[in-house]
Amino acid sequence: MVEQMQHRPFGVTLIGILIALHGAFALVVSVYGFFTGYYGFLGASMEGLFGVVLLYVAAGMLTLQPWAWMLALVLEVMQAIFAVITAIAIPGAGVYWAIAAVSVIIIVYLNTPDVRRAFGIPSPTG
Repeated sequence: MVEQMQHRPFGVTLIGILIALHGAFALVVSVYGFFTGYYGFLGASMEGLFGVVLLYVAAGMLTLQPWAWMLALVLEVMQAIFAVITAIAIPGAGVYWAIAAVSVIIIVYLNTPDVRRAFGIPSPTG
């Protein structure tokens, strides 16, 4: 049987590209950290690992893999929590409220019926 190709919503493409850019940036920061010692070996290694994970998630998002949907959702929840904590803890770090807002928008978007359907994720209502 020929499998019908899933339509990837534009928003998923955009999120996948943004995640890929974030992953590439994390790898650049990691290399910078290794060469300058700015983050230390452990910090640079963790940043590099995070960059690789983000690139993997981006590839999964662009190919509509269900595991990528779940991992992107988990990463965005973590990002939102981290951003809110940072915004509260550091006076004048208002940009983190914007980061949290973008994460919440992505979380909501990933849970829309069309996006869930594109990834093959069942509706929470059944």
